[in-house]
Amino acid sequence: MNIAERLAALRARLKELGVDGFWMPRTDEHGSEYLPPHAERVAWLTGFTGSAGVVIVLSETAAVLSDGRYTVQLERELDPALFERGNSVETPPSVWLSHRVKAGMRIGYDPRLVRKPEKAAMAKKLDTAGAELVALDANPIDLIWTDRPARPAEPVKAHPVAYAGEEAEAKTERMGAAVGKAGADQLLITAPESIAWLLNIRGADVPFNPLPLGFALLGADGHVRLFTDRAKLAGLDFGNRVAVEPYEAFEPALAELGNRGLR
Repeated sequence: MNIAERLAALRARLKELGVDGFWMPRTDEHGSEYLPPHAERVAWLTGFTGSAGVVIVLSETAAVLSDGRYTVQLERELDPALFERGNSVETPPSVWLSHRVKAGMRIGYDPRLVRKPEKAAMAKKLDTAGAELVALDANPIDLIWTDRPARPAEPVKAHPVAYAGEEAEAKTERMGAAVGKAGADQLLITAPESIAWLLNIRGADVPFNPLPLGFALLGADGHVRLFTDRAKLAGLDFGNRVAVEPYEAFEPALAELGNRGLR
């Protein structure tokens, strides 16, 4: 599909999902700036390859907003017949969208890609305009990206304590105690760099960064549940303080914790 066909396919999918538009920042489920190919959703949909940006798609219009670093790049890479271009600092996405929605409209978003303050700002603006922000179960771009690259599965290596400065077991015990002291049962970790530090590991899933992709839950007892592709960990021994689970098991694990009333 070319860019126009991709945009048309997305609009058709949004209609099937019962929403009138879609808002998505350029990031991944880990809040990354540098993205592996399978997470380059903005670039795939629009052609814009800058490292910062937001795409908004409505039934009759669409836009890509970025900061002043990418003014020229937006002009070069975007088809003006398909996408408006805008400065996200001068006109934040919530403002741009609030000026174009109508009362009763439902705007979808992927909750895995949006931070709490971003969601709050967008929901407030849309509410003022009489519109609603709707969390989608799946990213609609993923549903139409038929040749989407696979999630990276580069080998994970141990980071020697001589460079890390502290054994991973000591880190998990110390940080777990801090979790308990804060009155929580579990610490949710989505940032790959934090997981790499905590477990003294390094990887190559993220361009320009020695990081493995995954999620983790750190308990107050220092026990870690690591959610990543097992094949990447061949030859690594975490001992009994780390339980390795499939990447896809992360969201069900969160639901389980919620059902148990843990904090």
